[in-house]
Amino acid sequence: MHIAADNMWLVAAVWMTLAFFSSIVSIRVKLAAALVEIIVGVLAGNLLGLQTNAWIDFVSGFGAIMLTFLAGAEIDPVVLREQARPAAAIGAASFFAPFLAAMAYAYFGLHWTVPASKIAGIAMSTTSVAVVYAVMLESGLADKKFGQLVLAACFITDLGTVVALGLLFANFNGWLALLILAIPFSMFCVPRLLRFTFARVGERVSQPGLRLVFAIVLVLSAIATAARSEGVLPAYFLGLACAGFLFANKAVAKQLRGTTMSLLTPFYFLKAGTLVSFGGHDRDTRNRRLLRRQVAREDRGGSPHHACLRLWGARSELYHLDDGDRPHVRDDIEPLRPHPSLHRSISVYDPRNRRDPHGDHPHVDRAGAVPSAPPVRRR
Repeated sequence: MHIAADNMWLVAAVWMTLAFFSSIVSIRVKLAAALVEIIVGVLAGNLLGLQTNAWIDFVSGFGAIMLTFLAGAEIDPVVLREQARPAAAIGAASFFAPFLAAMAYAYFGLHWTVPASKIAGIAMSTTSVAVVYAVMLESGLADKKFGQLVLAACFITDLGTVVALGLLFANFNGWLALLILAIPFSMFCVPRLLRFTFARVGERVSQPGLRLVFAIVLVLSAIATAARSEGVLPAYFLGLACAGFLFANKAVAKQLRGTTMSLLTPFYFLKAGTLVSFGGHDRDTRNRRLLRRQVAREDRGGSPHHACLRLWGARSELYHLDDGDRPHVRDDIEPLRPHPSLHRSISVYDPRNRRDPHGDHPHVDRAGAVPSAPPVRRR
């Protein structure tokens, strides 16, 4: 079942129907709706062909940002000051332990490059404040000291991820400097601005106060994106700053929470599920085995020229290419070579161990490396 991408309303109807179904199931099985939505997204993405598009990406991203804002606003400033040290200790440990372990295993165990190992460590150490907050909210722990300690520790973990990405890969420019200035400025000014706005306009049908919150959050997220950071980072800081205002105005907090949890976050969690593929790992494993068999077969006999051709055929299977997709390679351009990570896992033709019955071949590496594919000319 593939939904017509040009029918925007049908796409929205399918996604909201899945969100409604997930909510009912979560109530019956007594599980957080966020977890059920992720599971439903996995099943719908693999069995129904559910896919995202530009506006779904926006709604899901906005939902993640608003969830992070509400997670910060859920923490009582008094409790945060009391539990600052435990939250910092738990958050730091939950970041550095998986970061160092995953980076060390990727570098020493899998022999990845240093940048790839760093990315693996960061990926394994990060957490999702939005998911944790949604689970805490539905379990009734968000307003307890334990739940607020967990939320504060999750923020420290995410902060470590952002800082690590910034130190290792960030492009320091004017946008990053603007973000560093905008976060404390908004934390100081926005709570006062919200008190003034709600006091002047009061409760209106158009909800200008809520629109102001959305606008400020989007502006900060835009600056963070331009600085190549995470849009949720300033949203969490802003939520922490606005916690006192929202604790004093329960109706405003309830309206923000209702809009976010009912309309925005279902798209975020369903989309997260659609990114999981059942057959991706099995297909890659099968293609790697095919590549090893093809090259090992030529290692037992045959000319290097035929070995190169078979290697290219195996690689075409690996990247799902047919004969029409094979590029024309000129003689003066260096041929493509397989990825270096395959060098250690496949058996290849070594001209030092066996004489080439057809003479020297220009595409066989005398150092014993994997032979490159020969130039392929169009027929």
